[in-house]
Amino acid sequence: CTSLPPLGQLRMLKDLRVRGMHKVKSVGVEFYGDGCASVCSFPSLETLMFEDMPEWEEWSSLTAGQFSCLRKLTIHKCPKLTRVSLLRLPSLCKLDLEECDEVVLKSVADLPSLTHLRIYNIKELTYLHEEFMQFLVALKVLQFYNCDKLVKLWVTGENVEREEGLPRNLEVLYILSCGNLEKLPNGLNNLTSLRDLTISNCPKLVYFPETGVPPMLRRLDIRSCNALESLPNNISHLQQLVIHECSSLRSLGAGELPTTLETLQISNCMHLEWASTQTILVDKSSTSLVHLLATRLHIWECPLLKQRCLKEKGEYWLKNIADIPCVEIED
Repeated sequence: CTSLPPLGQLRMLKDLRVRGMHKVKSVGVEFYGDGCASVCSFPSLETLMFEDMPEWEEWSSLTAGQFSCLRKLTIHKCPKLTRVSLLRLPSLCKLDLEECDEVVLKSVADLPSLTHLRIYNIKELTYLHEEFMQFLVALKVLQFYNCDKLVKLWVTGENVEREEGLPRNLEVLYILSCGNLEKLPNGLNNLTSLRDLTISNCPKLVYFPETGVPPMLRRLDIRSCNALESLPNNISHLQQLVIHECSSLRSLGAGELPTTLETLQISNCMHLEWASTQTILVDKSSTSLVHLLATRLHIWECPLLKQRCLKEKGEYWLKNIADIPCVEIED
């Protein structure tokens, strides 16, 4: 089969999944239906998925009235799709792209309702372009996975990093397995609604920007970032801090841990000794870890840190840890 049937004429259709159409190269008028019917095709469609279409190259729409109710669009494993001309998707809330050309990101525009964007295995993506970001006015969740050439999150059209890029209403940011990401943007702290930041398997990331992280960040999860040398200082409202397999990290920073911290999990940080002499853990006169970590402390495979936290023996146990309700310290 080299073309799709006129499914746009199914006026009550709400969920459509197109998979394994290996010979289809173009999706256009034949998909929407002939004549007047094509103008308002797919009037009830809410979920649309295209998957495993290795020869698909072009997707065009005729009018802005198509897909008026579409809420979720998924495009997976369509590596040759480079020509997309969708005029407007006013109701789209979720966009999920996997193993596609980065051109798809530039082509899908005018997304005033988009709240969730997942970008997975887009090999040629180096950063989000300004012409795409300007439409992300409602974005709340942004996820990057396995984007090997991603070096920055966003820049302007002049290839200059912007202080402000993503909308301030962004709440969740995940950056996973982006092997060439070297730094986070200086404007990261402008994301004033950001609550959850996860960075995993980014081996070239060395440090956080001097401007720090957003002031209202609640959860910071850093894993397998072996070049990372330090944590941000302004984590004043953090409730959960997770650090796993960061071999270059030697301390938690020169400032105090936040009094709001409820859970601290540290594992596989072979050189972590905890903190420098300015931190609260060595200064008993300052706020103690007992008050900071109200519920949980987990430490795994951190030999230098373990010695200082040994039950009833280590200096940190005697000063700060004994009264924490849930403590796990393991080899």
